[in-house]
Amino acid sequence: MPGRLEFETEAENDAETVIKNMLFEPEDSELDVEQKITALAVYNSRLERRTERKRTILEHNLLDYRKLAAIEKKKSKEERELLAKLKPYVRLLPREEFAKFTEDMTAEIQYRHRIAELQEYRQNGIKTLEEANKYEKEKHIRLNALFRSSQPLGRCQHLCTGDILVNPAFRRIGVGKVLGQKYLTRAHFFGYKYSIFDLVFESNTASIKLCDSLGCDRIGKVPGAGMLLNCLTPVPAIVFGKSLGSTATNENEIPLR
Repeated sequence: MPGRLEFETEAENDAETVIKNMLFEPEDSELDVEQKITALAVYNSRLERRTERKRTILEHNLLDYRKLAAIEKKKSKEERELLAKLKPYVRLLPREEFAKFTEDMTAEIQYRHRIAELQEYRQNGIKTLEEANKYEKEKHIRLNALFRSSQPLGRCQHLCTGDILVNPAFRRIGVGKVLGQKYLTRAHFFGYKYSIFDLVFESNTASIKLCDSLGCDRIGKVPGAGMLLNCLTPVPAIVFGKSLGSTATNENEIPLR
């Protein structure tokens, strides 16, 4: 009943089932009485858990789902992930202390990111903000050159699609493999978890060997993907995929300039 701060479905909602028909009879043996007292003790502990959960819900205003969802939506992905990890502490801390706790933890993550950014600048010989701004612009340009595209923001933003182009004058000397390794390393560094190399035609044996040498998995095949020169019939294409976790390196060892 809402007026009595009761929910339609309570936590431990079936707690009363065990004791609802319990009676202490004069003819009960000592063992019967002991069992019934134990059942009551279990019931009391379940009531305590129910009360504690209700207190947490009301104290932290967790019933206003729309308001909480709107607040979380304004946070960055890292802040939302951190908040999800800290939610168990809601039961241990008062509302004001929990808010301060999450604020401090968020600030720590921001400081760590900023320190890593400054360390990257220092390793690349950058000493002024003007040089840092120029460096970020150049890095953005190079990143766009390495990444063919990233997936739309949302559920697939951890994926990226790779495309490696090598000038004919520099082929067959290992340039493609070096670029591929750098691409996979930097893609992981910038937060991507999985890379896709789509539509590698079966007639392009060099690109297939390159993807195999990079440790990519063959995750799909498109029959008759395209009509190519000197081919009378449509040529199938292979879709390669690569998990980027295994390519992780120390971010301070990645030469970005």
